[in-house]
Amino acid sequence: MDYAFEYIVKNGGLRKEEDYPYSMEEGTCETQKDDSEMVTISGHQDVPRNDETSLLKALAHQPLSVAIDASSREFQFYKGVNLDHGVAAVGYGSSKGSDYIIVKNSWGPK
Repeated sequence: MDYAFEYIVKNGGLRKEEDYPYSMEEGTCETQKDDSEMVTISGHQDVPRNDETSLLKALAHQPLSVAIDASSREFQFYKGVNLDHGVAAVGYGSSKGSDYIIVKNSWGPK
């Protein structure tokens, strides 16, 4: 994901999701879409791998990009080691003795 963040910084940002939604189709990106507002970042930092305390500490201040293995059936059971998909961790909590992290996925509800 570091390359994606570096691209955003170098190129002045990305279009908002509502201005350039994910279409779930192969094709060519529209590099000159229009004059819609750009979302920018000034930099990025990595959270240490497999460090839940650091993850929750960072998540308390902002959403985080998280790499997960979504390539096979194991994804359904939250296992796997190949990082091939990015999601946004947007919050966390605990309910009835179970801790959880709230994740937003670009694949949408369908």
